[in-house]
Amino acid sequence: MALAGKLVLLARAGDPSPEIARAIEARGARTRTVRTVRILPPDSTEPLDAALREIDRFDWIVLASANAARSVGERLIALGRAWPADRPRIAAVGEATAMIASDFLRAPDLVPERGSGRGLVDALRGEARGKRFLLPRSSIGREEIERGLLDAGADVVAVVAYRAEPAGPDDCPAWLAVLPHADAIAFASPSTLRGLEGMLGTERFERLARAARILAMGSTTAAAIRKRGLDVAAEAVPPTAEGLIDAIAHALGEEDP
Repeated sequence: MALAGKLVLLARAGDPSPEIARAIEARGARTRTVRTVRILPPDSTEPLDAALREIDRFDWIVLASANAARSVGERLIALGRAWPADRPRIAAVGEATAMIASDFLRAPDLVPERGSGRGLVDALRGEARGKRFLLPRSSIGREEIERGLLDAGADVVAVVAYRAEPAGPDDCPAWLAVLPHADAIAFASPSTLRGLEGMLGTERFERLARAARILAMGSTTAAAIRKRGLDVAAEAVPPTAEGLIDAIAHALGEEDP
């Protein structure tokens, strides 16, 4: 198999993504999922709850992460509300987010070909003017999507749906022993990059980053890695399990003929 014997670390925020790990392992690689960001409830759920109580007054809800989709779904359950049948329409940044949206809400109406904040804004630009958008976001979320939609003429209500806090040294579990043996590290988001450095400390993190091939799930994550001064060996395009497998094969020089 193309990736036989390779060890790939999957740095993620929140819950693991077993479908991605299984897809990589089917190609012969070993994986370890590294949870480098703590996903916590917001300091107050009231702003999100208030928006969800009048959810049918929005034209679109924009889900920029699987954690946002899950947080919205969990608050709907807590409020005893069902997702409306036809309004608002749902936009999800990528396949992983779309899967969670389908589980908790319904299948998205829009998933951009380019799975990034910019790709999401570009796909919605023609729908934006005069429309009302709900943007549930992380406590440390980038403002790229909100600014882009506002510039396109949308009315945007942005609310904190969850807190994302980088993990720290006390969160280091037993998998640390495998780190020196990693052939590649796949970062799912900029926050997972910061989280792994917070867990390891800068010196240890840089040693690991120099020894392994660095992979990015999408262009936003790739830009954050380069800004940190690290090389991106390959970018998963699209940012899906299949895209990541192709990126790993390219980075490790093991493409199938």
